Amino acid sequence: MNAPVSNLMTFEPRPLYGIGTVARLTGIKPDTLRVWERRYGLGASYKSPTGRRQYTQADLDHLQMIATLVQDGVRIGEIADSSGKTLEVLLGGRMGEGAKITPAKPVAVFVGRDLCHWLDEHQGCISSVSAFLARMDLDAAVERVNFDQAIDLLVVDCGSLSPSRLAGVESLAKRLSPVRTLICHRMANSRWLDELHSKGFRDMQFPPDPAKLAYEIGQCVVERETSRGEFDAGELVATKPRVFEKEALEAANQMTGLLGCE
Repeated sequence: MNAPVSNLMTFEPRPLYGIGTVARLTGIKPDTLRVWERRYGLGASYKSPTGRRQYTQADLDHLQMIATLVQDGVRIGEIADSSGKTLEVLLGGRMGEGAKITPAKPVAVFVGRDLCHWLDEHQGCISSVSAFLARMDLDAAVERVNFDQAIDLLVVDCGSLSPSRLAGVESLAKRLSPVRTLICHRMANSRWLDELHSKGFRDMQFPPDPAKLAYEIGQCVVERETSRGEFDAGELVATKPRVFEKEALEAANQMTGLLGCE
């Protein structure tokens, strides 16, 4: 369930939840959650600088699936060690074909001291994602950052765009394999912006526009689901009802021909 400890030493997960909030969102009493942690290791995977254990979004998503199965009659001992994928299969089987399972929030990784500081002041921008913040510059991230979860969005603060920094972003993106990479910059000429776009990266000036950041998060989810074949992006566009029937359109077409002859 939990993210690897090595990741949590590098990243600060957001949002974070206390045990009371997790109990409210899962319907499992705090005392039961504590027993599950001692007995099965189903506890909070993040510890604050003061030593307080806090649940990450991944922890919450996992516990919500377990809670649903337990409330449906499954014994906790039978599923405590199950992976998220296994739990999804079990839920799908018990809920019936065609049932909708609430998808886990998309995973977004943010790299850069100033970017992470900006996010501290704009928590609402990452409320819809399972975010991981790396408070380090690009060079340090290229050397140190690794991640063994699937990443939907990688956002990198690279200051002024330059060949070396673009190469650093490319190296980091190649290692982490995000669905979408977004580069935040303060200065960039058209040449390097063209180079950036040719590599499939997106760009945004720092500080980020919250609305544009929300759009990028939404688009990376669409790309992920479409690549899995779960839906066609065209399905997102609602079709408008016909204004005219086929017969009316044919009659209008004939009338146009008659007017041309006159």
